[in-house]
Amino acid sequence: MREDVARAAGVSPSTVSNVLHDHPYVTEDKRRRVERAIELLGRAPSLVSRQLRAGRSQVLALAVADITSPYFAQLSHVVIAEARRRSLTLFLDETGASAEQERTIISGYPSRGLTGVLFCPVTMTPGELERLKSDVPTVLLGEYVPGGSFDHIATDSRRSAVEASEHLMAFGRSSSSASAGARPSSATTSKFGRTLTGLRAPAAGAGPGR
Repeated sequence: MREDVARAAGVSPSTVSNVLHDHPYVTEDKRRRVERAIELLGRAPSLVSRQLRAGRSQVLALAVADITSPYFAQLSHVVIAEARRRSLTLFLDETGASAEQERTIISGYPSRGLTGVLFCPVTMTPGELERLKSDVPTVLLGEYVPGGSFDHIATDSRRSAVEASEHLMAFGRSSSSASAGARPSSATTSKFGRTLTGLRAPAAGAGPGR
């Protein structure tokens, strides 16, 4: 990295190191040239570079589709609490199921120098996720198709809905009452479809006498 920046700025690698370390004897002109080269090359800004050199930035990102969703709101609440317990600052991002925003996230939020990313993808395919994967440690949350190189925490929406529906029916309730009032958000339509299928599955297989 330092050699690339040095060539772009027209200075020596040691000057780049001095800028990253806030050395007092670097001229303002050279400092500006190095910082400009870092920006042009898509490297982390000098502050983030110093944090990375020290070990980590202490900033964790959580990216979800819709923070107004009860599921994502609860998830955010838990992650914030756990991040605070580990002396990490949480950067919370809402994608709105935007493909462009999801690509930015899976690329590691270039130049932000994050410790890691927790990401709930909605629009991206497994192939796209793998192709745009960055060096930033990233854990995928949700219904990502297994078999890729990402760490992944999965939820099986259909299976969970089947179990919830069976529980209702065991008490003489109808699973249709749970599904009738459900409405998907634009950011979670595919997940909603799988959940709704799961809710209706036990009733569909129950037969007329049940």
